[in-house]
Amino acid sequence: MLPSATTNDQSSKTQSQDILSYNLSNAEKAQQQLTTMVRDQAVYELTRIETIERNHHGLKASIRQSRNQRGLFDGGGKILNWLFDVSTTEELDKVNNQVAKLSTETTAIVNALETHATLINETMWELHASKEATDALQRSCLTLNKELNNAKRTINNLSREINGETERRSSKQRYGKNLPRPIFHSTTEIKTKLPTGWALTPATQAGDMWKSYQEATVTAAAIENGIRLFIHIPIFEFTRALTLYRVIGMARATKNGSTSLKYVGLPQYLATSPDH
Repeated sequence: MLPSATTNDQSSKTQSQDILSYNLSNAEKAQQQLTTMVRDQAVYELTRIETIERNHHGLKASIRQSRNQRGLFDGGGKILNWLFDVSTTEELDKVNNQVAKLSTETTAIVNALETHATLINETMWELHASKEATDALQRSCLTLNKELNNAKRTINNLSREINGETERRSSKQRYGKNLPRPIFHSTTEIKTKLPTGWALTPATQAGDMWKSYQEATVTAAAIENGIRLFIHIPIFEFTRALTLYRVIGMARATKNGSTSLKYVGLPQYLATSPDH
């Protein structure tokens, strides 16, 4: 087991960096504009439907609810009237005479009712067209909501990636520029006492503590009213001459000569040194 230097890692507070402020603000503006356009169009269509519905109720209230329906049958008689309850020619003549005796005001009312019926028919067509437009608008809104949700998820993922990268870079800059004072004194003392052929690791020599922290191991120990963390950082390394052997498994015959045995699970290569 290689010796290591032990120190307590005290993390410092970092300043947050708003990298996505510009991109997120543009995305929020685009989302607000799309939402405003959809809401204005929906309010406009709803106002049209309410206006048409009011006109329809007004026209429907001005027309009498119960009316006598008459059938038209030319050339019939009393038997047809009794069998099928249809109007005969005699009854139709009476009706024509009564209509001819109506005043101009009554005729105007009849014409107004016909006009109202025409308006009701047109209103029904307008309601049908408005309903189709509203349905299409609703489908567009659902599609737009899905697209906005997808864009929001993508922006959130990008934000997390950028925040993570920013945090990694800031940590690397914080730990990679200068050695902490306890580690600096420890490495200086260790360097003077290293045996021949031993040297500090390249990361320690270059002052790249970020690399040292990545290779470090942490051990926790319980103390009174708390926990103490020991960070073991690689400080030095040494070269060692190794002899590499290739392992070949050979079958060996048993005593009776009918079967043979062979070791399995052996490594393909084996490295040895004079002291290990």
